Amino acid sequence: MKLKLLTYLLAVSAVTAACSDDDNTGPTPDGEARVRVVHASPDAPDVDVLVDDATVLSDVPYLAASDYLAVPAGDRNVKVNAAGTTTTVIDADVSLMDGTDYTVIASGLAADIEPLVLVDDNSAPAAGNVKVRAVHGAPSAPTVDLSSQRPARTSRRRPRH
Repeated sequence: MKLKLLTYLLAVSAVTAACSDDDNTGPTPDGEARVRVVHASPDAPDVDVLVDDATVLSDVPYLAASDYLAVPAGDRNVKVNAAGTTTTVIDADVSLMDGTDYTVIASGLAADIEPLVLVDDNSAPAAGNVKVRAVHGAPSAPTVDLSSQRPARTSRRRPRH
């Protein structure tokens, strides 16, 4: 389960980086930022997400990632509540820049949950390349090593009979 979250977050990042020309990653209107939310707290209940006390997402389950939401640029208050309640588990002030995409990850175990705010680069990669963002979001998993080097390829020939 621990590696499932890391794999999920890696896949979400890779897929969104590769899909820079769909409707979800088009240009942002003036005066707006775009925010995507990921529920990555394994022991937290489903949540509601509020921006400046207005509910923007409801009943978000663990491992869910929203589409980008248009949010007015500037200083915003983001709250995460246990779904259907006024019990706030995250209360964070964030500054959102005009024309910028963000991913906000509710990370950690419920007792220590906190927002991880990432600036997203959704520009297309150079020809023949991909962009990958790896986020180690499993709060109780050990350290993970990532490498950009490819392992040496070996050629094995099967004996012919």
